[in-house]
Amino acid sequence: MIRITATGGSPSEAKDIANKVAFEYIQMTENSSRKVWENLINQMGSKLKEVETELEKSRQLLHQYEAKEGIITGFSSLLIGGGVSKEGYGSQYAIPEVPQAIASLKTNIMQMEIQLDGLRKYLPEKNPEIIRLKTQIEDSKQRLQQEQEKAIEKYNKQFGLTDLAAKVVFNQQLYTTLASKHEDLKAQYIIQNKPPEIVELAQEPDFPSKPKKAVILMVGAFLGLFLGLGLVFFLEFISNPIRIPRDVERSIGFPVIGKIPRIRAKKDSTTKNSPLFITYNNPTKRSWTREFYKESFRVLQSRLMHSFISSNNDENKDFRGKILMVTSSLPKEGKSVVGANLAISMAQIGKKVLLMDIDSYNSSKYLLSGLLKSEQNTGLTDILNGKANLNDVIIETSVNNLYVIPLGEDSSSDLSVLLISPKFDDLIRSLKDNFDLIIIKSAPVTLSSISLSIGAKVDGVILVAKADHTKKDVVLHSASLLQSSGANILGVVLNQMNKNTLNSI
Repeated sequence: MIRITATGGSPSEAKDIANKVAFEYIQMTENSSRKVWENLINQMGSKLKEVETELEKSRQLLHQYEAKEGIITGFSSLLIGGGVSKEGYGSQYAIPEVPQAIASLKTNIMQMEIQLDGLRKYLPEKNPEIIRLKTQIEDSKQRLQQEQEKAIEKYNKQFGLTDLAAKVVFNQQLYTTLASKHEDLKAQYIIQNKPPEIVELAQEPDFPSKPKKAVILMVGAFLGLFLGLGLVFFLEFISNPIRIPRDVERSIGFPVIGKIPRIRAKKDSTTKNSPLFITYNNPTKRSWTREFYKESFRVLQSRLMHSFISSNNDENKDFRGKILMVTSSLPKEGKSVVGANLAISMAQIGKKVLLMDIDSYNSSKYLLSGLLKSEQNTGLTDILNGKANLNDVIIETSVNNLYVIPLGEDSSSDLSVLLISPKFDDLIRSLKDNFDLIIIKSAPVTLSSISLSIGAKVDGVILVAKADHTKKDVVLHSASLLQSSGANILGVVLNQMNKNTLNSI
């Protein structure tokens, strides 16, 4: 049963629309059904005529063949009249057996050949008896050849008749089947071609069906709630800064390998006793804050070594000749402080460490000046331009095992061009043989392509992010750029974390 619902500008209009649709549906259904049945019946009738024509043609061919070959039988008239079944023609036109004359001749020939073979054992070939047998054998073979030709001719006629008779029987049965189905279709059309009936006509409604104010209010409330929540989550993702490690791992997909607490330091603080270098061993300045800060770098140091070994499947437990790049997404996220303190921490456990500065946006020269034993203006760019030797730019620091190569003062050449030159690759190879760890402090990923080109060459990269400052999407974008360039990102270091969130996961 089909229920029709209509909407109109007035009760009477709604009623008329529903009734009109019902009548149109009945008319359409009736016309469609009639066309379908008529097409089926016409197609079956056309096929029946084709089979009838084929049946008549096969009957005429059978009759003509029998008349031509002189083998007209009573069975032919039955086939032409349509009164023979498949079983009837099969028994009437079964393949005959080998004629008796042929079988008898073959037997006689065989016996005479056996007799001839026996005589040849004790009689000469010209003996009259042997000559007589040979003549009889030749005569019998000629008669056998004649009988076989007669039999073949007879079989060919019989086979041709059988084939034509089979076609007549097949067409007769096909015609009978199609004629029966044709009549069945006509009967089904009469019985089943009954159009649908209207059980009840539409009446004018007593009250309007819409607007349903309660439903509209409910849907509006739910939509408002879901849209509001979705907007909140979206804004949180694109605008909220990274606060705790879970923000990094969920939004970016990389582990947090270091959590560095926030410290206070003057902008011009460059001495070795500066809070920026808390990892430097100064027993006269001990406090809970300093020890916690130092411990955070020890944890970073341990995780970094483990990440190096795990990511490179490296069995080298001595950590010899590794190159680490420290970078960030934006300026002033603390990569200089993180790189320097990590270098100090690694040097304090006996590793020979080289800290190299390639950040032209924010050079670490003044930050590190308090640790250097000597002052000099030459640096990395001077080596790459051929204006200085390697030994002239490696500066010893007040920290045992820690050495520094500053950026240098020669800015006549494009730094990005120098860093992708073969000279820089040769320099790195020679330094790896003399240091356990080389830490390269690079420019922010979003400001320079240097970090992308160098990141693909080093053993690992750590990405520094300033807690409660750097946006999630910015860090995600930087990590994606590094990955696409082929860099091995070991993890993220959350810098300047609030002491209230340090224990968060």
